[in-house]
Amino acid sequence: MEKLEETIYNLVFKGNVTIGNEEIITNARHKEALINAKKYMESVVEAIEKGYSEDLITIDLNSALNEIGKITGETATEDVIDQIFERFCVGK
Repeated sequence: MEKLEETIYNLVFKGNVTIGNEEIITNARHKEALINAKKYMESVVEAIEKGYSEDLITIDLNSALNEIGKITGETATEDVIDQIFERFCVGK
């Protein structure tokens, strides 16, 4: 057990663990929003390549922005707000 503790200490507290330039997603709701945003953006690229009208492209583009807004709080729906406050003790 001591060897394990020492190894963890050396990796974490002595800076031997690095993540590089990658971002870490620690929230399942954020991960879901990013996955959805990516899907919408892939649809946008496909629609542009196929020459679809700007009106149709805008639908998926707005959907992608709404997904990102769920993370930044700019387009938080009532369901998202409820999920956030479920995890915190407000007013106690």
